[in-house]
Amino acid sequence: GSTLGTDSADYDQIWSRSLAENAASQGESIDQYMNSLKPFQKAHGMMTLHQSNYKVSDAEQKLENEKETTNAMIQDHALLEGEPLTQTERIALNEAIDEHDKQWPKIAKAVGTTPCRCLIHYYSRYKWGDERERYLEKKNQWELSGHSDYCEVCDDGGDLILCDGCPSAFHIHCIQLSE
Repeated sequence: GSTLGTDSADYDQIWSRSLAENAASQGESIDQYMNSLKPFQKAHGMMTLHQSNYKVSDAEQKLENEKETTNAMIQDHALLEGEPLTQTERIALNEAIDEHDKQWPKIAKAVGTTPCRCLIHYYSRYKWGDERERYLEKKNQWELSGHSDYCEVCDDGGDLILCDGCPSAFHIHCIQLSE
């Protein structure tokens, strides 16, 4: 096996702090390049910069030349890093919420993505963004049916987990569960 810091590693290196610092000291705008990338592009951008020997213009050109590959990677990374839901996914999410209320694993399966992406959309667009009116209608239905957006222990909102057997919701810390 290999140890960290050796040149004969058994893995593909995607970043070298010392090489990046050296390139930056020679005028390469590493920070500006990294800051120009969207969150879901950063891992690929880092690999491309490393493969380009930390020459920003070469990395930018390589990214441009790999547009199709980059778009495929963006889709893959979007599942992990919160790329906004597509219109088709938003429709599927709304239908899944109607069917499964707030059972996020079931909703994610119906949408074809991760619970994380569904929750990001729920809190950023559905509950507090441009879909708030739909949320308020759904919230009214939940309240009439006994579902809660508030913790049964402390009566506060926030990140709640729902009971599988009843309409109650709780904060993890209020029911003394560890994450």
